[in-house]
Amino acid sequence: MDYINEFKNYLEFVKRYSSHTVIAYVEDLKQFSSFLVKCYPGDINYLLTCNKSDVKIYISRLNKEGIKPRSINRKLSSINRFYKFLLLNGKISINPTSGIKKLNFQSALPEFVAENKMLELLDKEYFTNDYHGELNKLIINLFYSTGIRLTELKNLKETDINFSNYTIKVLGKRNKQRIVPLNRDIASLIENYIKTKTHKQIDNTNTFLVFEDGKELYNMYIYRVVNKFLSLVHTGNKCSPHVIRHSFATHLLNRGADLNAIKELLGHSNLAATQIYTHNNIERIKSIYKLTHPRA
Repeated sequence: MDYINEFKNYLEFVKRYSSHTVIAYVEDLKQFSSFLVKCYPGDINYLLTCNKSDVKIYISRLNKEGIKPRSINRKLSSINRFYKFLLLNGKISINPTSGIKKLNFQSALPEFVAENKMLELLDKEYFTNDYHGELNKLIINLFYSTGIRLTELKNLKETDINFSNYTIKVLGKRNKQRIVPLNRDIASLIENYIKTKTHKQIDNTNTFLVFEDGKELYNMYIYRVVNKFLSLVHTGNKCSPHVIRHSFATHLLNRGADLNAIKELLGHSNLAATQIYTHNNIERIKSIYKLTHPRA
């Protein structure tokens, strides 16, 4: 039986995970499956025959191949979730990943753009005075004003925008909805963009942000827009939508926002994911201390 495909359907139609998450799980399992085929030649039930020792050897091989601990841990999580699924459906009696600990690693602090540089990008005339310029400016502003993810921005619908109370409805990971407030500046940009679409008779009622011919934006276009304009003010290693998301959270925290409020705005499922921004805040405080304290 094709257990991986059954698991894929379970993730898509029962758990309702995003397509990106499902693809990542399936790819991890296909790699693990290829490893097991060599361990159990001629055994068609190799996925069910797998034991804890096999999983440990697989992790050890990935480590020797130079795969980063974070990536190995993600693969282990995929395998663990798969065997939990098989256990739930009575295909196995023991989860071979049970008791296997994840690898320890030092989490990298999220990269962010300095507040003055981000404001420079938004306030200066970097964008052309045409449809594409208006679209690109709105993309950058939406990322920074709301902290939403790339996929969330791409999937925004015009009906998700509420101008009466200045909010947008965001469909996040695992189809979880959240409400994010809009400031008046971004609301004004949105209204102007809608007027432009109406004036140009751009016919696409399903998606909010579209090309001038009405076609939906694709991920790489959004990434290129962010990379192009962010690199004008940011000299860091990354210039991606997620860097703007990190900047959104870091700037809120620096200005005294409650961590729980930032968690809700970002759509994190638990506070642990949000707490990484406190490390950036601590580093900023240390820097200020070193520059200003007479004994530093």
